Amino acid sequence: MASVTQNPPGTDFIDASPSAPMVASAANAPLLLIEDLEMGSGTVGGHVSSFANQAQAAVAIAKQILDGKAFDRVPVVSTRGA
Repeated sequence: MASVTQNPPGTDFIDASPSAPMVASAANAPLLLIEDLEMGSGTVGGHVSSFANQAQAAVAIAKQILDGKAFDRVPVVSTRGA
């Protein structure tokens, strides 16, 4: 579930953490996820993305660039399935 915290007028919404189980319990169909943070809250996943794995990949890319490697020489990294 996307984490949108305010609508355009500035009214606060609840985060995905408390809302995912609420929606899952009220839904008459499975609630699918795209991130790993809400697993175990009555939801199901398919190709679920791990924020921790994405962060590790981003750090490795940034380190290569900061070490002087040309950005166009840094290989594309996929965290699919991780």
